[in-house]
Amino acid sequence: MVGDYVLQMAQDVKDEAERHWTSINNYNRNLDVVGRDEKKIVIDCHVESIMFTRGRLEAVIKDIMKESNAIAELLKELREEKRRSTEYEQKCEEDLYNLMKEAKKLEEKIEELNEIRIIWSDFDRVLVGKI
Repeated sequence: MVGDYVLQMAQDVKDEAERHWTSINNYNRNLDVVGRDEKKIVIDCHVESIMFTRGRLEAVIKDIMKESNAIAELLKELREEKRRSTEYEQKCEEDLYNLMKEAKKLEEKIEELNEIRIIWSDFDRVLVGKI
């Protein structure tokens, strides 16, 4: 969920930047500034600054998108690992339950053997007494 939020946020930033970049790219640098070259030079400098900033923003957004994708991938891996660990935990609980059932059966057999041993020892005493 967090990964999806991060990806959406990065996509929103990218979309917003692209909306601005479109207008910047369509800017005509050859404005007819009715004889005012200084203003034209200032405007061109601003456009150059904007284009430079755009390039830096583009690089930063690409880095953010890469990080967002990496985070999203990590979150997918964590979800998968959590699912596997839950399955393993359930299997271990089932194995433990089966082992406890087996132990109970063995205890019952031990009790039966003890009863047989007591009966046998009583029978053995009777036989020894007759001899």
